[in-house]
Amino acid sequence: MSGRDLSMAGPDRALAEPRRVIEHAEASRDVAAASLRDILRTLARRRWPMIGIMLGAVLCSLAYLLLEFSTYTASTRVLVRVGRDKLTAVATADNAPGSFVFSERPENVNDGIEIFASPAVLERSFPVLRARLEEMAANAPPPPPWRRRLDEARASASDLMRTVLRPVRQVFGVRELTADEALAEEIRRALSAAPIKETSVFVAAFRWSDPTFAAFAMNSILDSFLVEHVRVMSASRDAADFYRGEATRIESELQAVAATLTTYGRDNRLTDPTAEKQVVLGLIASLEREIATAQVSQEQTRRRIDDVRQQYADGTGWPSTPGIPQITLSQMADLDTRYAELLNQRSLLLRQLLPTSRDVRLLDEQIAALRLQKRDALLGYLDDRLRADQEVQNATEVRLAEARQRLDRVQEIESGYLELQGRRDMLLTRHRDLHREVERLTLNLALDTEQPASVRVLARATPPVLPTWPRRSLVVGLAAAFGLLLAVAYAVFAQFFDRSVSTEGDLRRVLGVPVLGRLPELPRLR
Repeated sequence: MSGRDLSMAGPDRALAEPRRVIEHAEASRDVAAASLRDILRTLARRRWPMIGIMLGAVLCSLAYLLLEFSTYTASTRVLVRVGRDKLTAVATADNAPGSFVFSERPENVNDGIEIFASPAVLERSFPVLRARLEEMAANAPPPPPWRRRLDEARASASDLMRTVLRPVRQVFGVRELTADEALAEEIRRALSAAPIKETSVFVAAFRWSDPTFAAFAMNSILDSFLVEHVRVMSASRDAADFYRGEATRIESELQAVAATLTTYGRDNRLTDPTAEKQVVLGLIASLEREIATAQVSQEQTRRRIDDVRQQYADGTGWPSTPGIPQITLSQMADLDTRYAELLNQRSLLLRQLLPTSRDVRLLDEQIAALRLQKRDALLGYLDDRLRADQEVQNATEVRLAEARQRLDRVQEIESGYLELQGRRDMLLTRHRDLHREVERLTLNLALDTEQPASVRVLARATPPVLPTWPRRSLVVGLAAAFGLLLAVAYAVFAQFFDRSVSTEGDLRRVLGVPVLGRLPELPRLR
């Protein structure tokens, strides 16, 4: 609908309130529910930009397929055989005649994969592969001009990247690979092997841009693998001799460590530092308890001194002597007996005389002097006891400091002792492992004399016909799907930000009045 429809439906209203009309149009467009018809109309209106976006995505994928090198994968299967029936009876020389040891040959498909992926296999086949690549490069037809320019651009970019990263490598100590090392690393990455579940077969594969070289490289590496496998599996005797020599060396080291342990204990006058450490720790704990007991006793004595002084200052009662040893009670028995006699005499006098009489006052003075004497005796004893507890605490603290110094020395000795013990235990474990390995290799050698383990290549690799990457249909399909998503996203955002009035429904929502008529569009005059 054009602007003429707007002027015919309500020109006065639209001209009188343009700002309110625009705001009402935006709010109405935001809250209006889009129907399927509106969605299809929106997609139809923007079909050409959407088609352009999809075509652009597809063209980008085609350009990628044109510039990307195809990768071909040559693969084959290898069977790992473990000898006759996997279990073989081997007569042992140290057993009685007729005694046999049954053992399974410790070789499986994973052993074959490890040998296949070992650097020795690639080193054995690398000169042949490098020569074949040089021959193919010399006999290859000249590429098209665009491909030659693309290769030159890639080589220039690679040289530039190496130049830029050279200072970084020097800072981090990373050595730049030579041409042969880079080629060997590329060949190593192109090689792979994976076992097939529940079988003794593994799949070997080699990926390269040229199918002929991929098959040639796969077969060459398999030949090197077979040679290396024979070398590894027939080296049991040499390996057993090696492990026997290692076991002998470990035994000499064990003897040296045992002698060092003996000398260490004799020099430090400790045969068992760990036990000595426990004894010293027990002594330290006992001394700390004694110090704590002395501190508690001193605190109790101080409180007793304060109680005696307070008792003497507050009244005329006789100072009690609880908590004092019996020997001290016997020394103060005369004072307590004298006090009891004076107290009895005072009671008798009070029956005949008044408390203010001369005889009663003299008796009270004697009792007061006796109380003072008892107080001084108690304070003297408590002061002596406080000093004794302090002396005990000081002596115990000195012993505690000596015990802690002894503990530090024992811990230092124990650290060296435990280090030697750990070295001895490690050597013992290594010695047992070496003997176990010698026994295993001896048994393998006996098994190999009957029927050595071997591998079989089920089929030689042939040049693949179709590339494994890039998968053209998948790349184009993903590009088309991605382009469709971009096109739909473009249509949604374009419709969301489009504030024009283009349909009768938009006009009714904006103005809130019915449409009275429609003016057809006239053809333009040329």
